[in-house]
Amino acid sequence: MAAYLLIAAGGVLGALARYMTATTAASKWGTFFPYGTLIVNVIGCFLVGYLVLKGIEGALSPNLRFFLVVGFGGAFTTFSSFSAETLLLLRDGLYTYALLNVGLNLVLCLGASFLGFMLAKAL
Repeated sequence: MAAYLLIAAGGVLGALARYMTATTAASKWGTFFPYGTLIVNVIGCFLVGYLVLKGIEGALSPNLRFFLVVGFGGAFTTFSSFSAETLLLLRDGLYTYALLNVGLNLVLCLGASFLGFMLAKAL
């Protein structure tokens, strides 16, 4: 039961952080490109990459993994939004933006996960 509560608490905070990041990005740079989703995906991939490796190494308790990785990370990262927004860009004929969205999310998120792994190994 404690695991469910930790996941739920992390999920609430992750969802709020995602919303605040997305709305801040939209107000700063507009909504013609899903900058908020890109930012959330890169940050989320970095954090989850770092925390997963720390968890594998035994540096995180199961409770922290439930709260940070499953709860916060699961609610914060937004690949479902990424997919829907890419399809909307394609539907609207914005093929260059759709390709840019896919490429940036793929390269930057894999890179962020790699950096999270590297930082976790170094600490």
